Amino acid sequence: MPRPAIALDRRIARLREIAEAEPRLEGVLLYGSWTQGEADEYSDIEAYLYVADEHAASFDGTEFVSRLAPARTGLHQPVRHPGRGLRRPHAR
Repeated sequence: MPRPAIALDRRIARLREIAEAEPRLEGVLLYGSWTQGEADEYSDIEAYLYVADEHAASFDGTEFVSRLAPARTGLHQPVRHPGRGLRRPHAR
């Protein structure tokens, strides 16, 4: 079995791959234990997905995350930032 950080590194690489192929995304911001080099076998991927305003209503965050790996998500409801539009801020 690969050590946890290697398995997580593979998932991060897969996230990068699918995010770069998703034209509705403006960016992805990773945070949490992986970004600090503190990931262990219980670590998850914590990320903000920045969706272009014109695609916010049609972007399905759960479907996007399902392309990464079969996983339970902590997807939060979209939030509206003043002057920045509707966002689906968090998926893990």
